[in-house]
Parts: sequence; structure tokens; C-alpha cells
Amino acid sequence: MAGNDGYLVRVTSLAGATGSYIWEICHRDGGLVLQRSTKSFPTRIEALLNSVQDGAALALETLHHVSLPFV
Repeated sequence: MAGNDGYLVRVTSLAGATGSYIWEICHRDGGLVLQRSTKSFPTRIEALLNSVQDGAALALETLHHVSLPFV
């Protein structure tokens, strides 16, 4: 990722649902949600682990668009 690019994964519980969690991938400041899980998970760790594939794809896409200097 270049410069100020950065992401965070936020795992939150669904309101009124015990043991149901979702994940969101946001810009580093947490203001803009880029991706969100389409299903809920019984534990925080399961939600976090499920976010890894989408997070990796997002990071690789960002790297693909960065111009690398010639060495």
C-alpha cells in the first residue's frame, strides 16, 4: 500500500442478537466502509477469519494500482 493507504477490520455484534457478529473493512480512519460481510458469525474470531480473504484481495488490488519505482 502506498503513503496514507491503510485499512482496518471492524468486527461488531448485531444489535439484539446474542452471539452474532459481522465484519467490515474500512479505510484506516474508520469512516468509509469498503466491504461488509453478507452473513453473520457465532463468534468474533470466525467473523475476523472470514474477513481475511476479502481483505487480502483488497490489499492486492491496491498494490496492483501503485506505481513502483525502477530499481
